[in-house]
Amino acid sequence: MTHEECRDELALAALGLLDAADASAVGDHVAGCGECSRELAALRETAAALTWVAAPAEPPSAMRERLLAAARSSSPPPGRAEVAKLRRRPRTGTFAGGLAIAAAVAGLVLVDLRLSNRLVEVESELSRVRERSDFLSSPEVATSPLAGTSSAPSARGKVVLHRDSGRTMLICSSLPQAPDGKAYQLWFVGEGHPYPGPVFRPDPRGRVVLDDRVPPESRAATRFAVTLEPARGTAAPTGETILAGGER
Repeated sequence: MTHEECRDELALAALGLLDAADASAVGDHVAGCGECSRELAALRETAAALTWVAAPAEPPSAMRERLLAAARSSSPPPGRAEVAKLRRRPRTGTFAGGLAIAAAVAGLVLVDLRLSNRLVEVESELSRVRERSDFLSSPEVATSPLAGTSSAPSARGKVVLHRDSGRTMLICSSLPQAPDGKAYQLWFVGEGHPYPGPVFRPDPRGRVVLDDRVPPESRAATRFAVTLEPARGTAAPTGETILAGGER
């Protein structure tokens, strides 16, 4: 597993939603990658605290020490007896101290903004993963496994359909890469009639996770198929079937 592939899996790993093979691959990479190890630890902490209001981020100790040092190096406010002398004397040290404080404060603000933005991104990703997990495990959805045909025997997938709302998720793995000018298309088959679904291409590892909403005529489908079609999709299947499943 490459570094970038591992980063894509960290949010799922933090919630324990990876299958055994992917979890093992992530674990092997994290064991030798400090960056991913720290990221995974942070994601797990965030996942555990999602229901709590995030506390303000503590500034790094080095930044805090810089701020205190800058404050200590600044000259104290002058007394009235010293005002005249100070007016005639350059105030380079005081000015420099003020600049140091301003720079330190600006740095703290920047760090706080970056931490806050990252926290929002992580919470959003974890919330999306959790919402999808709830949908997939809901008793109100119908799940149909898809098996690879002779054209792609190692390919696997499943269609998860909520018939009332039409929300559909397609999850596939080990799909061959589509040739140039081609893409895969999902079909909903009901009463012998195929209804077109979304057009898609797998990621470099042959995986797909699609979240879509289909029209009413597709929601009564009992069979599903994935075919190889022109990149823009078609109104009726024309290419070879790659995945198929559902009631016969």
